[in-house]
Amino acid sequence: VRLAEPIMGPDAHLVNRFCRLAKDHKIWLSLGGMKEVGDSVRVHNTHLIVSAAGEVAAVYRKAHLFNVDVEGKRYFESESTIAGNEYVVCDTPVGRLGITTCYDLRFPEHYSELVRRGGA
Repeated sequence: VRLAEPIMGPDAHLVNRFCRLAKDHKIWLSLGGMKEVGDSVRVHNTHLIVSAAGEVAAVYRKAHLFNVDVEGKRYFESESTIAGNEYVVCDTPVGRLGITTCYDLRFPEHYSELVRRGGA
C-alpha cells in the first residue's frame, strides 16, 4: 500500500512517466503488475495499456486473486489486493487485445468472455 500510486492525475508519477516515454518514442506499452491505490490496506494489481500518443488506452484490474491454504502454508492475495470485476478489451495497432494478468490464466471462462467481446 505504501508504494501504490493512483493511475490517473498529477499524483500518478510512475504512470505519467511511462506515458511520456511512450509518446516520446511513439511506442505502445503494456504495463502489468502496477500497484494502484485501492483502500487503506489493499491495492489493485493493475495492467495498463499506454498508446503511442501517451494516453492510457486500457485499465484492467486483476480479477482472480490467488488464495491458498495447504499443509499449514497460507497465502491469501485477497488480504493485500482488491479484485477487479471487469473484462477489458483494447484496440491496438496489432489488433483488439483482451487484457489479463498473472493468475487470471487459470480461468478459461475469462478468456472465452474476452474472445466473445472481440479480444484476441
